Amino acid sequence: EMAVPKNVLRHAACVPVYSILENQTIYNGNEACFLISGKCFRNEADNVFELARLNEFYMKEYVFAGSPEYCNDSIENAKNLWRYWTDVFGLRCKTDTANDSFFASNYKKLKLFQILGDSKQEFKIQLPSSDTYVACSSANHHRTHFSKPYNIKGEDGAYCYTACFAFGVERLSYTLLSQKGLDVSKWDKATVDEMKKYVNLDEFIQEA
Repeated sequence: EMAVPKNVLRHAACVPVYSILENQTIYNGNEACFLISGKCFRNEADNVFELARLNEFYMKEYVFAGSPEYCNDSIENAKNLWRYWTDVFGLRCKTDTANDSFFASNYKKLKLFQILGDSKQEFKIQLPSSDTYVACSSANHHRTHFSKPYNIKGEDGAYCYTACFAFGVERLSYTLLSQKGLDVSKWDKATVDEMKKYVNLDEFIQEA
């Protein structure tokens, strides 16, 4: 019989949030919003062959808890941020309805409901070298999956909804560089101007 582990590797950055909110009441107008950053771990087995697939990677997530309307609106705002970046950077990308392993028990049944209910969307960017698309972000509607076991309720006494929007930092960087190239001096002006809001590009720009 396997012993109960004292420590585990987290597979998603949002996981610690629900224990923080345990037994709390989320009031309308004072909903919970977290920005979480940290390392996550997945067993990619033989799929680990480039930066698109890693066993250990860095993730940033917006996590929302409140009414269904609040969670839906917050996810839409996060999607708008994704759309803004992909438009400014001119990235070739697509969106797919997907499923994941949040629902480990009764997985096959809940996987179907997750797909039919559009509970998870993956935002993918193309890798030009292989003409494949890599999931770099995802929108996840948990509904009451986490609020029930952690007893997180709204002011009406019902279990509140939770949702998260995740960004895979290594994948975003890898796919951006795969499409734009490593020579920053050859990037288009829109990409350079946007990137300068976040990082100092001067040391990466090669002299003509």
